[in-house]
Amino acid sequence: MPWKGVTVSEQRERFLEDYQLNYYSVSELAERFSISRKTAHPGLTTRAGKWIARFEELGHGGYQEQSRRPHSCPWQTDQAVVEEILGLRKAHPHWGSRKLLDLMQRHHEGRDLPAVPLGRRERHLIIMIAALFDIEGTLYSMPMGRGFIEYARRDGRWLRALLYYALLMPKYSLNKLGIISEESLNRSAIARMPWLIRGYDLHQAARAFDWVANRFILPSGVRPVLERWERHRQLGHLLLIVSSGLTPCVERIGAHLGAAGVVGTDLETRDGRFSGRLASPVAIGREKARRATELVSKRGVDVDWGASSAYADSIHDLPVLELVGHPVAVQPGSELALIARERGWEAIQLRGG
Repeated sequence: MPWKGVTVSEQRERFLEDYQLNYYSVSELAERFSISRKTAHPGLTTRAGKWIARFEELGHGGYQEQSRRPHSCPWQTDQAVVEEILGLRKAHPHWGSRKLLDLMQRHHEGRDLPAVPLGRRERHLIIMIAALFDIEGTLYSMPMGRGFIEYARRDGRWLRALLYYALLMPKYSLNKLGIISEESLNRSAIARMPWLIRGYDLHQAARAFDWVANRFILPSGVRPVLERWERHRQLGHLLLIVSSGLTPCVERIGAHLGAAGVVGTDLETRDGRFSGRLASPVAIGREKARRATELVSKRGVDVDWGASSAYADSIHDLPVLELVGHPVAVQPGSELALIARERGWEAIQLRGG
């Protein structure tokens, strides 16, 4: 008869009570309790046989569920090695498994240390979880382009700032009409941004980057997202900033937050001055996602992308969000909000949004 509404321990207890009465044969007990006959016989290896053998060895304590943990594991890493991995992992939270094991080999020449792969527990200790964050509209609310326009105006380049803005207006209108995508509009805005600092030497440009990052962007922090950053930091995750913005500004923001690495759009210099051109493709859309995985690879870090998170606000950040198992849409636009709802992604809606 099938047992319903009883625990496994209760079922075992009733089975063994009937067994002690010596009224039923083992085969009859097995059929009565809907378990295999082999299990019911001490000389056999299935469930009831194990129950009887355990009862005769342990008495009433044999009713309880026993641990299924194996007594030994031939590929388990030595505990001293595990403790050393933990110490190195804590001291170097952004290092990958290859670098950690290389350091251990140098400290213990001739010692038999695990190569990759390690045991499952040790792999978990050195394979990192990443957290990727966009800047504009995600960590901070003020746009970088507006910051450079304001700096140019303050530095006497008001005509250049006006022309930059004017040249973008046609594309802005086309985007509003649905003729060009938001990604196309933003790519144009970023590609023309270096023109605002064209001709600056390294010191002049550094002042501009410092002002835009420290005076314009950093005061506009988005508290719920910065709290997420801090939570990931406390968990020891690999914190990366992935932005379409100009790399020198992104690096300053990354340094302020303690990021392990940043992705941005690189600038060209010639003879010690900024040429007004880009030195790399605009880090947007699929290019941003490609650069993020490239950054991780160059650092020699092993990342569990399925356990990682990404935070962004725009539809053109979809390739980055799709890299990870835990994408978060921050105050998303209509297109991204729709995708987030359809896929069951988390969304952070800011006050007033």
